[in-house]
Amino acid sequence: MTATIVPTPADAVPLAPALARAFEDDPGFIWLFPDASTRVARLTSFFRGLTEHVFLPYPVSTMLEGHGGGAIWLPPGVSSARLW
Repeated sequence: MTATIVPTPADAVPLAPALARAFEDDPGFIWLFPDASTRVARLTSFFRGLTEHVFLPYPVSTMLEGHGGGAIWLPPGVSSARLW
């Protein structure tokens, strides 16, 4: 069994490809990134920035050891992402 751990912003780069693959067939992301040949690469960049700067500064997300997958969350009481 693979352990789950709390990621840090340094985990954003290796975690982003797993998140991109998980959402590559999501209708919202298909609409946002309609070119299937570049969607995973673009989603990887999207999730790298989002996880590093918005979600992972808060210690409430989890990931699989080895960066095979994860769940990114904002903690209770945080109603919007910090974008600036």
